[in-house]
Amino acid sequence: MAALNDLIRERRRKLEAIKAKGLDPYPAQAKRTHKIAEVVAGFDRLGRGKKKIYLVGRVRALRDQGKMVFADMRDMTGRVQCVVLPKSSAIERAKEMRPEWVLKVTGKVNALPEKNIKVGVLNGDIELEVLTIEVLA
Repeated sequence: MAALNDLIRERRRKLEAIKAKGLDPYPAQAKRTHKIAEVVAGFDRLGRGKKKIYLVGRVRALRDQGKMVFADMRDMTGRVQCVVLPKSSAIERAKEMRPEWVLKVTGKVNALPEKNIKVGVLNGDIELEVLTIEVLA
């Protein structure tokens, strides 16, 4: 029982920290311009880093590389690698992210540098450069 009470206190502490940052911990809706499969299929139409898109999905894997943060984000249609660059206003939020969080991200789809392309892997040649992050759940 004590462990359950500790868990409840910890979750309430995290909820208050989110509210203290002026964020709505339970947003009613999230705008999405594309599903991940549409991004992968329409990469050339998205202007190669020129058009801003909105995705909603769950963080499946997370890699904090110190200056940059990488995350694999998945929705019901597929997976895409997201990168938050050091100069991005979203870097602080990215460093707080955890696997299984549901996010709305704003970003630009870019081709991976030639040396980083994963041959034979679906989506192995693109990534989403994240500009903003909104935690949904």
